[in-house]
Amino acid sequence: MLGTTFYNQSIRRVVTSVGNLFNEISINQHDTTGALIKTIPVPISYAKKQHFIAKLNDDLAGSTPNVNMILPRMSFSFEGFQYDSERQISPLRYTTKPHATDNNFVVQTNTFIPYNMDFEVNIVAKNIEDSLQIVEQIVPYFTPDFNMPIKFTDEETRDVSFLINSLAPEDNADDGFNANRLVAWSLSFTARAWVVGASKDSAVIKTAIVNLGTNKNDLGDFLIDETLQSQVVPTSAGPDDVHTVVETITSP
Repeated sequence: MLGTTFYNQSIRRVVTSVGNLFNEISINQHDTTGALIKTIPVPISYAKKQHFIAKLNDDLAGSTPNVNMILPRMSFSFEGFQYDSERQISPLRYTTKPHATDNNFVVQTNTFIPYNMDFEVNIVAKNIEDSLQIVEQIVPYFTPDFNMPIKFTDEETRDVSFLINSLAPEDNADDGFNANRLVAWSLSFTARAWVVGASKDSAVIKTAIVNLGTNKNDLGDFLIDETLQSQVVPTSAGPDDVHTVVETITSP
């Protein structure tokens, strides 16, 4: 019924940006004297929390006692989105770009539609100290939002505000001595993002005709005193081609 097949990768661009936002976090480990032993990068992957924790438990169950090689880790997931009526602008606004093959047309893209997209970021570490290092490298940037420019189309980049909603710690220390120790944090975010609509070919106006009149006839219709016409010559010219604008004035 809607009748147009298109895909601007709007949602995918935002999801990818969330992963890029957290992909350069590292933690430092020190000895008892405070000297730096090593810096460990924290990998991040796309996964739901339940699957992420289950996979870590499977890895820990079959690993050697030296499990520090797989922790800490992070994951993120896209949880859903909803329309944001407060940020809606006029549907008559659109963006244009030159047509690839025909100078008589431009490609017109409909207004960006505002949507709030929800994400969850999960942190899992072997101990509290490592998890707190990661959390403290994230939260200071959100006051309560963090702006990131995202390129939604080839022509337009828009700032997207990422708002931190909540942080919830989780510790399985009460699960017993035989359980593998995991310290987890769940961070909830909302991205005030956009979904780009369909594009279509729109004709370029190269001839404009204006009728001017100040008097009316008995029926109340304006009488034309003169006609102004502006026309691009040649009509096949594109934005970067050599052309002129010819203006003519005629009287009835």
